[in-house]
Amino acid sequence: MKTFFLAFFALFLFACDNNTVVAQGQDNVHDLTIISRDGKEHKFNVEIAMTAAEQRKGLMDRTHMDADKGMLFYFVEEGERGFWMKNTLIPLDMIFIKADGTIHKVHDSAKPNDLTSIKSEGPVIAVLELNGGTAKTLGIMAGDKVINAFFDNTGTEPPAE
Repeated sequence: MKTFFLAFFALFLFACDNNTVVAQGQDNVHDLTIISRDGKEHKFNVEIAMTAAEQRKGLMDRTHMDADKGMLFYFVEEGERGFWMKNTLIPLDMIFIKADGTIHKVHDSAKPNDLTSIKSEGPVIAVLELNGGTAKTLGIMAGDKVINAFFDNTGTEPPAE
Protein backbone atom coordinates (compact mmCIF):
# COMPACT_ATOMS: atom_id res chain seq x y z
CA MET A 1 0.00 0.00 0.00
CA LYS A 2 2.87 2.34 0.86
CA THR A 3 4.39 1.71 -2.58
CA PHE A 4 1.06 2.58 -4.23
CA PHE A 5 0.91 5.95 -2.43
CA LEU A 6 4.53 6.74 -3.34
CA ALA A 7 3.87 5.89 -6.98
CA PHE A 8 0.65 7.94 -6.96
CA PHE A 9 2.46 10.92 -5.36
CA ALA A 10 5.27 10.73 -7.94
CA LEU A 11 2.70 10.62 -10.77
CA PHE A 12 0.91 13.62 -9.22
CA LEU A 13 4.17 15.63 -9.11
CA PHE A 14 4.94 14.69 -12.72
CA ALA A 15 1.46 15.80 -13.80
CA CYS A 16 1.88 19.13 -11.98
CA ASP A 17 5.21 19.64 -13.68
CA ASN A 18 3.63 19.13 -17.11
CA ASN A 19 0.83 21.59 -16.29
CA THR A 20 3.42 24.19 -15.32
CA VAL A 21 5.09 23.83 -18.72
CA VAL A 22 1.75 24.26 -20.48
CA ALA A 23 0.97 27.34 -18.42
CA GLN A 24 4.35 28.86 -19.26
CA GLY A 25 3.71 28.31 -22.97
CA GLN A 26 0.46 30.27 -22.70
CA ASP A 27 2.49 33.35 -21.63
CA ASN A 28 3.62 33.50 -25.26
CA VAL A 29 0.09 34.40 -26.43
CA HIS A 30 -1.02 38.05 -26.57
CA ASP A 31 -4.11 40.02 -27.52
CA LEU A 32 -3.63 42.17 -30.59
CA THR A 33 -6.06 44.65 -32.14
CA ILE A 34 -6.02 46.10 -35.64
CA ILE A 35 -7.91 49.36 -36.07
CA SER A 36 -9.03 49.94 -39.64
CA ARG A 37 -9.40 53.38 -41.21
CA ASP A 38 -13.15 53.17 -40.74
CA GLY A 39 -12.59 52.76 -36.97
CA LYS A 40 -13.53 49.07 -36.82
CA GLU A 41 -11.52 47.00 -34.35
CA HIS A 42 -10.39 43.52 -35.32
CA LYS A 43 -9.19 41.46 -32.35
CA PHE A 44 -6.82 38.51 -32.55
CA ASN A 45 -5.07 36.22 -30.10
CA VAL A 46 -1.51 35.77 -31.39
CA GLU A 47 1.49 33.66 -30.55
CA ILE A 48 4.72 35.65 -30.37
CA ALA A 49 7.80 34.44 -32.26
CA MET A 50 10.80 36.36 -30.90
CA THR A 51 13.68 33.90 -30.77
CA ALA A 52 15.50 32.76 -33.89
CA ALA A 53 14.21 29.20 -33.35
CA GLU A 54 10.60 30.36 -32.96
CA GLN A 55 10.90 32.53 -36.06
CA ARG A 56 12.42 29.71 -38.13
CA LYS A 57 9.57 27.36 -37.15
CA GLY A 58 6.74 29.90 -37.40
CA LEU A 59 3.49 28.25 -38.45
CA MET A 60 5.17 25.38 -40.30
CA ASP A 61 3.43 21.99 -40.34
CA ARG A 62 0.10 23.29 -39.00
CA THR A 63 -2.99 22.16 -40.85
CA HIS A 64 -5.44 24.58 -39.22
CA MET A 65 -5.57 27.92 -37.44
CA ASP A 66 -8.72 29.41 -35.88
CA ALA A 67 -10.03 32.61 -37.49
CA ASP A 68 -9.15 34.79 -34.48
CA LYS A 69 -5.60 33.44 -34.14
CA GLY A 70 -2.26 34.36 -35.67
CA MET A 71 1.46 34.65 -35.10
CA LEU A 72 3.46 37.84 -34.59
CA PHE A 73 7.13 37.75 -35.55
CA TYR A 74 8.80 40.53 -33.57
CA PHE A 75 12.35 41.76 -34.24
CA VAL A 76 14.62 43.96 -32.10
CA GLU A 77 15.07 46.65 -34.77
CA GLU A 78 13.27 47.78 -37.90
CA GLY A 79 14.71 46.36 -41.09
CA GLU A 80 13.85 44.89 -44.47
CA ARG A 81 12.19 41.49 -43.95
CA GLY A 82 11.54 38.55 -46.26
CA PHE A 83 9.34 35.54 -45.50
CA TRP A 84 8.64 32.32 -47.36
CA MET A 85 6.14 29.50 -46.94
CA LYS A 86 8.45 26.47 -46.78
CA ASN A 87 6.64 23.63 -44.94
CA THR A 88 3.68 25.93 -44.25
CA LEU A 89 0.52 24.03 -45.09
CA ILE A 90 -2.14 26.76 -44.91
CA PRO A 91 -2.37 30.01 -46.91
CA LEU A 92 -1.39 33.03 -44.84
CA ASP A 93 -1.74 36.80 -45.01
CA MET A 94 1.52 38.54 -44.11
CA ILE A 95 1.09 41.95 -42.53
CA PHE A 96 4.31 43.95 -42.29
CA ILE A 97 4.29 46.43 -39.36
CA LYS A 98 6.42 49.48 -38.46
CA ALA A 99 7.65 50.21 -34.90
CA ASP A 100 4.73 52.59 -34.20
CA GLY A 101 2.21 49.87 -35.13
CA THR A 102 1.37 51.25 -38.56
CA ILE A 103 0.78 48.57 -41.18
CA HIS A 104 3.33 49.11 -43.94
CA LYS A 105 2.24 46.36 -46.34
CA VAL A 106 -0.26 43.51 -46.59
CA HIS A 107 0.51 40.42 -48.68
CA ASP A 108 -2.70 38.50 -49.34
CA SER A 109 -2.87 34.70 -49.18
CA ALA A 110 0.72 33.50 -49.52
CA LYS A 111 0.71 30.05 -51.13
CA PRO A 112 1.48 26.99 -48.99
CA ASN A 113 4.97 25.50 -49.50
CA ASP A 114 6.04 28.36 -51.83
CA LEU A 115 9.75 29.18 -51.56
CA THR A 116 9.36 32.66 -53.09
CA SER A 117 10.53 35.35 -50.68
CA ILE A 118 7.79 37.81 -49.79
CA LYS A 119 9.51 41.10 -48.99
CA SER A 120 8.40 43.91 -46.71
CA GLU A 121 9.53 46.54 -49.26
CA GLY A 122 10.69 48.83 -46.47
CA PRO A 123 11.83 48.68 -42.85
CA VAL A 124 9.47 46.93 -40.42
CA ILE A 125 9.82 45.66 -36.86
CA ALA A 126 7.21 42.89 -37.03
CA VAL A 127 5.26 40.61 -39.32
CA LEU A 128 1.80 39.35 -38.41
CA GLU A 129 0.60 36.13 -40.04
CA LEU A 130 -3.15 35.52 -40.21
CA ASN A 131 -5.23 33.01 -42.15
CA GLY A 132 -5.13 33.72 -45.87
CA GLY A 133 -7.84 36.13 -47.00
CA THR A 134 -8.48 37.57 -43.51
CA ALA A 135 -7.07 41.01 -44.32
CA LYS A 136 -9.15 41.30 -47.49
CA THR A 137 -12.32 40.08 -45.75
CA LEU A 138 -11.90 42.54 -42.86
CA GLY A 139 -10.65 45.42 -44.99
CA ILE A 140 -7.23 45.53 -43.29
CA MET A 141 -4.73 47.53 -45.35
CA ALA A 142 -1.55 49.60 -45.28
CA GLY A 143 -1.94 52.60 -42.98
CA ASP A 144 -4.15 50.78 -40.45
CA LYS A 145 -2.91 50.55 -36.86
CA VAL A 146 -1.88 47.52 -34.82
CA ILE A 147 -2.35 48.00 -31.08
CA ASN A 148 -0.22 45.77 -28.87
CA ALA A 149 2.36 46.20 -26.11
CA PHE A 150 5.17 45.49 -28.60
CA PHE A 151 4.55 48.70 -30.54
CA ASP A 152 5.20 52.35 -29.65
CA ASN A 153 1.54 53.32 -29.54
CA THR A 154 -0.70 54.08 -26.63
CA GLY A 155 -4.05 55.06 -28.10
CA THR A 156 -6.72 53.21 -29.96
CA GLU A 157 -7.75 56.04 -32.24
CA PRO A 158 -8.22 55.11 -35.89
CA PRO A 159 -5.44 56.11 -38.29
CA ALA A 160 -5.78 59.36 -40.24
CA GLU A 161 -7.19 58.98 -43.72
